[in-house]
Amino acid sequence: MFGKAYFIATGFMLFVIGTVITFSNSLTSGPCAQMDSMSGGMQVAFNPCTIFAMLPQVGFAMQVIGGLLFVISIALIIRSVSNKKTCSNCKKVLREGTAFCPNCGTKVEKK
Repeated sequence: MFGKAYFIATGFMLFVIGTVITFSNSLTSGPCAQMDSMSGGMQVAFNPCTIFAMLPQVGFAMQVIGGLLFVISIALIIRSVSNKKTCSNCKKVLREGTAFCPNCGTKVEKK
């Protein structure tokens, strides 16, 4: 299974790529205007300008998904760290079911 760091990196990259796509409207202005003037108003079976026109919406969706993935991954890491049991004496993280701290030997209190 993938680690939480993988999901953080993936979420961040989706967000960044989505941002770049969202703000890349300059892709559609030059080539599409030229293509429309060359076609003379005729319908073309495959018009790449329709795909370029959808890029801002796709980019925004990538931003939302990437941002959610990033935030959820961070929340899971914080939750997993905050649920760890620590030694009352030396503050080292203890494994489940440990009776004594392996670092300082202090008896672990059962909650």
